Amino acid sequence: MEITYDITAEDYIAFNLDYMRNNPTSKRNILKARLQGAVLILAAGGICGYLLNAYSPVLIAIFVAAAVLYALMIPRTITKKVTNNVRKTLQQSGSIACGQKSLVLEDGRFRLKGAGEDSLYEYAKVQKVVEDAAHFYIYTGQMEALIVPFTAFADAAARAAFLADFKARVQAAGGAVQE
Repeated sequence: MEITYDITAEDYIAFNLDYMRNNPTSKRNILKARLQGAVLILAAGGICGYLLNAYSPVLIAIFVAAAVLYALMIPRTITKKVTNNVRKTLQQSGSIACGQKSLVLEDGRFRLKGAGEDSLYEYAKVQKVVEDAAHFYIYTGQMEALIVPFTAFADAAARAAFLADFKARVQAAGGAVQE
């Protein structure tokens, strides 16, 4: 079985954002950033009130509002930063990562070729297959995945057939197929 598709910068951005939102370490780091920032803002409010000897409901409300806004806005800021970093990385690489690719399912292994790449992977090395709203991510390492956009398939039935065939091959080789 062979599928051919185009990989764009948006596909790489989608993968990085999906990883950021679903990886336990990333989620924990974002939560820590939210909490630490909010605590620092509240501590700054307490210090200001103490130094000015002017604790007031207005001062407290301002610093509480600032802490809440920070906690709400930091994920958006991180998302924007990830998006910009991926775009810069792809521009610096000359966008060799983007372009037309083919994923060929062979006996015992699969091959990704095109857009400056020709790589072989063993089915047994697949760690997981993750699906988001528009892609399959075939993890071949802790932070390494092949991106297969749904645009590679004619319809949902073709997509489901590919996924079932791929998972069967991975399972037969002793790889992982958890989602």
